[in-house]
Amino acid sequence: MRDKPNRDEPNRTETECETDRDEPSRAETGKSGILRVSSREATLYNEPGKQFEILEKPAIINCKNLDFFVSVPETPPINYITGLRNQNLILNVNNFQVNDLRMLIANWKTSDRPIGTSFCFFSHKNNTNEMFNSLELQDTFPVEIQHDSTDKPGIGIRIDDNRDLVLYHGRHRIGDFNHRALKMKVIASGSEKKNGDTEPDVSA
Repeated sequence: MRDKPNRDEPNRTETECETDRDEPSRAETGKSGILRVSSREATLYNEPGKQFEILEKPAIINCKNLDFFVSVPETPPINYITGLRNQNLILNVNNFQVNDLRMLIANWKTSDRPIGTSFCFFSHKNNTNEMFNSLELQDTFPVEIQHDSTDKPGIGIRIDDNRDLVLYHGRHRIGDFNHRALKMKVIASGSEKKNGDTEPDVSA
């Protein structure tokens, strides 16, 4: 049985992946390191330069809830992030830039992601509030956010007749600490209150 590499070594990419199954879905070893995927988590200890190959694995792409933490200096290429199909995706990447976020938003706007799909990004280095204010998106409408302890309006984007995409600056709680976070969610059209509305817009 192989010993696991030191968890404190700098070149480490870690995910926690929750599936609908109770039993382990797979366990692999290879030149790229050790990948452990169970009903609760997937952890990859990787060689330098191969930190993001885990994001090409179907077990990661399609698991229901994915918590993806990157502790290496590199940022995952945006095509790895746009290729993820998780219902709930949490991303903690220090070098994720506003242009990466724009491309992710554009991908979600043109994709067939179902209602309820959500994304959360937080970082120990990036100012997520500045990123939110720098998006400069087109064809949007302001949305009142009634949760996440935020008093700032969100941004609504129409996807199609049945779905809207809502972005807002909120909080992501880890233990006793609330991290500032950018959040995005696919919602049913008209299910969020637009600023100035007295009732949610439920028109067709």
